[in-house]
This record gives sequence, C-alpha cells and structure tokens, in this order.
Amino acid sequence: PSKQEEDFYADVTEYVRDIYNRSEKLKAPVVGFAMALMQKRLVSSVGAIRETLRRRLRALLEQGGADGDLAQDTQAYLDGEDLEEDDRQTAEQELERLTVTEGDAALQAEIDTLQDLVSKAESLPVDTKARKVKRYIQQLFDEHPEEKLLLFTEYRDTLDYLLEQFEDQPWSDEILVIHGDVDKDDRQAIEDAFNHGEPRLLLATDAASEGIDLQHSCHIMVNYELPWNPNRLEQRIGRIHRYGQDKEVKVWNFSFEDTREGEIFEMLQNKVESIRGQLGNTADVLGIL
Repeated sequence: PSKQEEDFYADVTEYVRDIYNRSEKLKAPVVGFAMALMQKRLVSSVGAIRETLRRRLRALLEQGGADGDLAQDTQAYLDGEDLEEDDRQTAEQELERLTVTEGDAALQAEIDTLQDLVSKAESLPVDTKARKVKRYIQQLFDEHPEEKLLLFTEYRDTLDYLLEQFEDQPWSDEILVIHGDVDKDDRQAIEDAFNHGEPRLLLATDAASEGIDLQHSCHIMVNYELPWNPNRLEQRIGRIHRYGQDKEVKVWNFSFEDTREGEIFEMLQNKVESIRGQLGNTADVLGIL
C-alpha cells in the first residue's frame, strides 16, 4: 500500500477498535461483529469501505444509529448461516447501522470521526491494488490476446468500484458482469457470451460461484480479495477447475501486505490443511498444498 493508504488503514482500524472495545464493555457483541465486517470491507477496496462509512455516517446523522431488534435474516447471518448474496448484503447493511453510544457527546464524537474517515477515503490519490490488477490484466491481454479472465470479488460495492476503475482501459468494452441482481436467463446469456463470444473479462460476485461452467473457455482467475469461508473459495475455483478443463488452472490472489488480508490468507491456509487432513486431497485452493 501507499503511505496514504497505510495511514487510512490505520485510522479506520483505530476507529473499529474503539467501537469494538466499547461494544465489549457495554455487552453489545453484535456491534463488535459489525466492526469486523467493516474491517473486511476495508481490505476489499477503497470503494467498499468508502460506501460502508458513508452508510454508517448517514444512519447516525438521520437516526442516531440502530439498536432495535434485528431482521430474521440478519440474526441468521449472525448465527453463521450462509445467506444468498442479496440477503447477505441486506443483513450487512443493517449491521452497519448499529452503534453503541453513552450519550450525545459519544455519538457526536463518532460522527466527527466518520466524517473525517469519509473525507480521507474520498481523497485517496490512488488505489494501489486496483492499479496493480489493471496492470496485470493489461499485461495478460498484451501477451496472450486469446486468453480470458474471471475476476471475483465478494462485494457489489467493490464490483461497481472496479467498473469505474476500468472505464479508461482499452478492454473496458469486453467486460461482462454477474452479481446477485442478474436473473437466471441473463446469467445464462452472459455465460454463453463469455464462453463463445468476444468478451475476455468476467467480473463476478459470489452469485456466480455456483451454477456456471467456464472450464472450456477460461483457466485464469483473480480473487480481488479473499473470502473468509474456504468453501466459497473452492466454489469460485470450481467454475474453471472442473471436468473438461484441459489447461493448467492459475489463480491469483491479490492482498495488501501487513493488513488483515495477510492474516486471513494464513487462516484460510490452516483451514484448508485441516480439511485436507480430514478428507484427503482437495482442490489446490491457495497454491500452497
């Protein structure tokens, strides 16, 4: 990361830690969970954390946050249920509004902090990860014009942000997109266009991690950030690493040094090792087995 990104990461982490510690003190663990989600979005993209901070700030300004009963899907999400993308997004956005305050002064202090963080997110001069990924895609297409690439991200905010970042690229008109709002018929049409047509780049959220087969047209995949669930990682790779694939599958994981992403990678590595020990060989999901 750049120096500005390092400083921004540290500032958001300090804010998360402060609210998390207050939630522990006031016995409000659900707010602590919301802070963990914010940390997750922080390492996804500038676009994802910027929108999260904006939504949280807007909620505090409009209604002082939320502390009432949670929706059924949100509670199920907290209990560990793996929701569909749209339901998970709704649940996470409800959690983003949760806060713990000990009076008007504490609430105002959090609002002031959020306003400062939003301003910093909006003024970051460059997104190092997005720039690196753009450079990788351009190099791939320059050296191998016939190749196609599947890029996964966990969040719609990050997907929308990447579309903005890619607007000025020479291959921007070759981008296809699949997310939770793309219906079954359109998804099939996109799959067919990617498999048999000219487009070389498919951007997808985990809505595309099941039910599409790309092994005959693509053998290269990018994880823009790593999901925390190793099963989801397996499902992503399963779009191209499956029966009928006749090339070596290559998976690139992009992550920032010295952030939560490095810890997540290590944690996923340990989980995959554990799965392998219990079940035998699994897909080489992290390139480390």
